Amino acid sequence: MIRFNMPMELRDGTETLNYSYRMLTSINPRRKYKIDIDQIGQPALVLVGEKDEIFWPEKFGDFFGSRPNVKVKCIPNSTHLSMMTDLFVTEEIKSFFQTTSAH
Repeated sequence: MIRFNMPMELRDGTETLNYSYRMLTSINPRRKYKIDIDQIGQPALVLVGEKDEIFWPEKFGDFFGSRPNVKVKCIPNSTHLSMMTDLFVTEEIKSFFQTTSAH
């Protein structure tokens, strides 16, 4: 487990201060993540915030571009954490499932 001691004055209520082993391993890619990406067989939707502070949103298209069944969408004005509460994201996911299940 990892516990972060973030000063109260820097907190905004969205941070995760405790990471269990299970959580930490679930959010970190394996060393051979490119093999995992190449093995995506089902239609998949990859969303990234335009203002993500952790990833380079502009690289997602190139990174997943080799997979014809993977749709990459950059969400305008979203950050890494705001993706969780952005209603536009919910609509993108809903639309993806509606169009994917129609085939």
